[in-house]
Amino acid sequence: MANWKLDLGSIYGQIKPSFLLGVSSFAKAFIYNLKDGDNAFPPEYATVLPPDITIVDVSVKEVDISIWGEDVVSQVLLKDGVIVHFDDIINERYIGRVVLKLQSLQVRSMALTNTNRDEHAREAEPVCFTGSATYGNTKKANEPASNNDLCLFVSR
Repeated sequence: MANWKLDLGSIYGQIKPSFLLGVSSFAKAFIYNLKDGDNAFPPEYATVLPPDITIVDVSVKEVDISIWGEDVVSQVLLKDGVIVHFDDIINERYIGRVVLKLQSLQVRSMALTNTNRDEHAREAEPVCFTGSATYGNTKKANEPASNNDLCLFVSR
């Protein structure tokens, strides 16, 4: 049994879409090689072992990432952080699950068009975000936060 608990602190930064493509390709290659079905023994030669259980808890205090395109910028903001829980405890319904716990999620986007590009060309300050979407609670300062959980199951 492996029980991993990771605290990543806060994540801030600006990235380009090409970076997301690279991270996605890396994750696919890593998962493919981690399973390594091509080099595994055939099932008739495999030794039957009790199932190995892995539990991983990753917590991030705060996330503020901006994704910059040519004329578009998007911001992903998790002000209260996020907790990701993974386990591969097998039962009748699934062989693994991922639980994503977050208090709030804000996604803001802005696209420069020819109209607003001319309007803001002489401004020293950057243009503020024009469109946004919010998920989560809108708690007041003295109210306790509620959990918003998203649970994903890996079926057989």
